[in-house]
Amino acid sequence: MTGRLLCGVALVAHVLVLVICTDPVAQASSPPTSNTSPLEPDSANAISPDNPKKTKCHKAPTCPPNEQFSECTQIVCRAQRCEQKNWPIPCPGLSKDACTKGCVCQVGYLRDDNGDCIPEDQCTPNPCNPSEEFSNCTQAVCRAQNCSDQGIPQACPSVADGDCLQGCVCQEGYLRAEDGYCVPESLCNRNVCQFNEEWSECVQGICRHQNCSERSMPEGCGEILPADCTSGCVCKTNHLRDEFGLCVPEEDCDIEKEPDTCAPNEEFSACSNALCRPLECSQKDTFLFCPIVSNCIKKCVCKYGYLRNENGVCVPEDQCPIHTCPLNEEYSDCIQAVCRAQNCSQKDGPIFCPSIVEGTCKGGCVCQLDYLRNDDGVCVPENECSQCGTNQEMQCVQSCPPEKTCNNRDIAFSCAPSPCENKCVCKPGFVKDDNNECIPEEECPGPCKLNEEFSNCTQAVCRAKKCSDQGIPQACPSVADGDCLQGCVCQEGYLRAEDGYCVPEDLCTKECGTNQELRCVQSCPPQVTCANRGILFSCPPSSCEYKCVCKPGFVKDNNDECILEEQCDKLCSQNEEWSECVQATCRHQNCTQKGMPLGCPGIITGDCKPGCICKANYLRDESGFCVPEEDCEEEEGQTTPLVNQRVAVFKYALSHNCISQFCSEKDQPIPCPGIPEGSCEEGCVCKEGYFRDDNGNYSCIAESECI
Repeated sequence: MTGRLLCGVALVAHVLVLVICTDPVAQASSPPTSNTSPLEPDSANAISPDNPKKTKCHKAPTCPPNEQFSECTQIVCRAQRCEQKNWPIPCPGLSKDACTKGCVCQVGYLRDDNGDCIPEDQCTPNPCNPSEEFSNCTQAVCRAQNCSDQGIPQACPSVADGDCLQGCVCQEGYLRAEDGYCVPESLCNRNVCQFNEEWSECVQGICRHQNCSERSMPEGCGEILPADCTSGCVCKTNHLRDEFGLCVPEEDCDIEKEPDTCAPNEEFSACSNALCRPLECSQKDTFLFCPIVSNCIKKCVCKYGYLRNENGVCVPEDQCPIHTCPLNEEYSDCIQAVCRAQNCSQKDGPIFCPSIVEGTCKGGCVCQLDYLRNDDGVCVPENECSQCGTNQEMQCVQSCPPEKTCNNRDIAFSCAPSPCENKCVCKPGFVKDDNNECIPEEECPGPCKLNEEFSNCTQAVCRAKKCSDQGIPQACPSVADGDCLQGCVCQEGYLRAEDGYCVPEDLCTKECGTNQELRCVQSCPPQVTCANRGILFSCPPSSCEYKCVCKPGFVKDNNDECILEEQCDKLCSQNEEWSECVQATCRHQNCTQKGMPLGCPGIITGDCKPGCICKANYLRDESGFCVPEEDCEEEEGQTTPLVNQRVAVFKYALSHNCISQFCSEKDQPIPCPGIPEGSCEEGCVCKEGYFRDDNGNYSCIAESECI
């Protein structure tokens, strides 16, 4: 072998590597062709008569089907395995030295359980969403599953073998919200309003203007039925909603666009600082956050498709200088793929980098390394970002629910899942007080329940406080300084019921049935019944309604009566009823008894057996069901009983009749052997009061005729 190396294939770090070696002597004597490999040896390392020992073999990485080679497998910011499909993919910031080369699935392919890259649509669907986990027995999950269950002790029902239902449940620390998604427990709360807004339980009943466009119209308040009310956010007093949907002071409604006040390619904006699009060339292709502003700035801005250049002139976007960035910023061809904190609010928080679909990258300016964007949009050194205050820490939180305060800590907010933002919030166990300071929750004054309010002097409340006080004139005592007792009292229009809850005044006189009480309950979950007890319901958060419900320990039966839960086991099937003494039922119970004489035996006290019997005019057929008497039919081929005999076709058989059948057995104890299921035999037995004559022809004779 003259100068030619024997090369082959090697497997290096799970990458199929084809080692290509060339004959430099032959290569030097042959001119290059169009088919020359791009992986050629450099001249400094080529083999030559002057340099016979130097060789350079070139490794051309080749990957299995549907895969491609990557110089850094860790920073491929898209799903790589079937189980990652539709999940957010974190992208760590890595130095070049920490990269691992290897093969990854091509775009549109994911690695299956066998390690092969297959088309995404061929992946076995993941049955559970993010923040969910699969359970083989969803009924046996002994923790809250829904936001509506939060804070309520959860029972751990006993689930019989074979009754388990498989399915997806929320992971530990997550609860199912109104939209069906599992969200962190802290996000199970109710909507809050934006700046200059306030919550109203009946937006139709607000007797004042709500929009700038309504100012010249007369105000009117029509009669609104409670059932027609819709709750929601409305503008505060002396504020109106402008054309952008923001609640602004009434006097700000007067400023309107005047024609010809803006330069060419500009237009007037009543709230320029709320526009969620680039306005200057330096912001071109930059991802901008949409701020919630408290005071709008009215001024001329560039029209859509135009940006303001360094001279202050609005020019078409394509005429902006290329890649011009402000101080401490740098241009990025793909701003979505910058996997590091970009804002002061993200400092020290987790950074997630979404999967980037090829062709969707946006170029723009980002803060340089070790710089972060402050609240004014300027990139400043990291150490200049504001720090958190006393008893605060940086967390990634959503805008809804609002941060817990002394005033809202007992309010349940209903919020849709939304992106979180890193910001300073109170540490666990601390809440904001009226001074916006984080204090221990137990130091909050006056925690009150639903329909209650805090009073600095409960004795001085000059109105009825309890349902029992309703209609009785109330005295207003004089309370000496220092004698006042702080506490919670019912809000105006509410009185305290016997269960301690404040209810609307008109419900004080409402009477409930036996074993019932008045409570404020949600429509879901439904009231516990014998039929649905032990079932876990998935319910969205909703307002409660006062109604009569079963007291604790009682459940609704089929007759809509509240009974003790243990009495549910006494419930019978269709066309049946419960009897405390089945032997004392003086009517036929089985189709086989139809048309036969009926006897009512005397029952010794203590011998009664409770159980289910057929209702009047119903008989039990051979399948064990109670059917109307007229539906009892004699089957073809059925044995016809002789005189004083009947056919035993139900639970008792010839070998399992626990009553005397022969005269010789009369007044004797009769053993009842255990009969294996399916071994019963059908046949004729003597009617009640008759015995088989075992001294004669074994016919059934009256008891008095037995010798």
